[in-house]
Amino acid sequence: MFFRLMPVINLNAESVNVKDNKSPHMKPLLGNGKNKVGGTGGSTSAGTLATAIRLLGVVVALLAVAVSVFVSHRAASLRARGRVGHDNSYDVPTFFEITRYCFIFVLIKVFSRFFSFGMDYHVDVEQVEKFTSSSPRRFVSSRETIESGMLSTKTRYPAIDENTPQLKSNNVPRENYCVSEFAEYRESRMKVEKTLQAGLHIPYYVEQEGVVGGTTTIDGRQCIDYTAYNYLGLAGDADVCVAAQHAIQTYGTSCSASRCAGGERQIHQELETLLADFLRCEDSLVFSAGFLAVASAISSLGKSEADLILYDRLNHRSAIDGILSSPASSKPFPHNDYNFVDKFLSAHRNDYRRVIVAIEGSYSMDGDLPNVPEFVRLREKYRFILVIDEAHSLGCCGKTGRGLSEHFNVPPHCVDVWAGTLSKCLASCGGYLAGRREMIEYFKVNAPGFVYSAGISPANTGAAIGALRKMISEPERVSRLQGLAKLFYELCKTNGLDTLDATGECAVIPVIVGDFYKAMKVSSMLLDQGIHVQPITYPAVTAGTDRLRFFLSSLHTKEQIE
Repeated sequence: MFFRLMPVINLNAESVNVKDNKSPHMKPLLGNGKNKVGGTGGSTSAGTLATAIRLLGVVVALLAVAVSVFVSHRAASLRARGRVGHDNSYDVPTFFEITRYCFIFVLIKVFSRFFSFGMDYHVDVEQVEKFTSSSPRRFVSSRETIESGMLSTKTRYPAIDENTPQLKSNNVPRENYCVSEFAEYRESRMKVEKTLQAGLHIPYYVEQEGVVGGTTTIDGRQCIDYTAYNYLGLAGDADVCVAAQHAIQTYGTSCSASRCAGGERQIHQELETLLADFLRCEDSLVFSAGFLAVASAISSLGKSEADLILYDRLNHRSAIDGILSSPASSKPFPHNDYNFVDKFLSAHRNDYRRVIVAIEGSYSMDGDLPNVPEFVRLREKYRFILVIDEAHSLGCCGKTGRGLSEHFNVPPHCVDVWAGTLSKCLASCGGYLAGRREMIEYFKVNAPGFVYSAGISPANTGAAIGALRKMISEPERVSRLQGLAKLFYELCKTNGLDTLDATGECAVIPVIVGDFYKAMKVSSMLLDQGIHVQPITYPAVTAGTDRLRFFLSSLHTKEQIE
């Protein structure tokens, strides 16, 4: 279907016109002015109860006053009759005075309790009305937050007045402490405003209903989806869901601790053993997030200023954050340029203690693969530590989905660290590192994202186990995905679309559009035609190479692609 729309949507045109700005997908979502979270007015029964409690407090206070006056008057009367105050063995006036002071104390306490209790109860009533109202609540979505330029919390809590004297008492420029004045925020707001003024929708944070595979439902309308990396169609698979449910029934919903400090569960070891066997490595280690796994691997390997991290300039942000949190020196190299690595290390290898080279299995923005055999050759030549992030190649590359080791027929032990995620082909959420036993043992005590983070949840662990077993037992899912990716790539070339260096060997295929606003327009036009695809723009990619990024799934059909 996408390629049948090519005559209507010319991606190579200098300008892309939107024919119909009245599409339901293009209207700003906050145009009706209804942006409050919560129910309707206050509860009548709750308000009546609060009033009754206040009245009761008043009655008790008045009663205390009356008793105090009576006791004082009685004491005065007895003195006048000469019946009290002269017998040191029984000092009645002192007794009455103490009684009076006690009632005065009670009076003060009652009034103070009345004011504080009444106010506290009033707040509780408002909270109960907000969160238990029988009327439907309207949540503020992330897309509405972006389109309105207003934090969703402002609909629930009062905003801080940044013009108060306390904040104006110094000479610090507002752009140094007020986020609305940050240059980065103002730039993003400008892009949002220009996009909305053009009659286009914001394509990010689109709320989708149900499980997303080859299709999705947006605003009650079914669309063909190219945004989800549900590559093998296992997110939502019945057997995978049962595995996750069984894990919850057995271990609960959380490990409630770091694995080294009380969060270790047998199900973790089951997944790690299954992963290591599948990848043909000695051992593996699972994390609660793929980002954590990659960042922790790189930062924990580069432990000294005497170390060096060489990395592909198109590496994922997780690798970049790992580099930034390491004391080691770092240097990017041109994309997939192993010759640059060879020449640099030929001149400088002995200047450093450890050298870590970090690349990806499949580059998520460009859809191309590294030349792993060449990097393995250089590893042997210069004795560096090779780290490969297989987030988008596990399950997509290789005859049975074992990734680049299988794709290039490279023995797994020739790569020091195989990293990856559980959120794509393994239909879960989390990450892993795999390699030699000593390397995994090293990470268990040195990787900060493992040691200082709670263990991956039982549900995610169970889902990953279920998905991996399914991938092993049904390799046809992998071959179907590869066939569809190749078909999509070939049709792109037939229609003259720029896919950069992608070759259709993985499930990510970019289509270059050129600039930010054209990418936003084309994305809107496609959604209007029932095709959901995300625009990827600067700074996620180099300015001028703004693109549409297509994720293929084994759940797609040839008809949906053609």
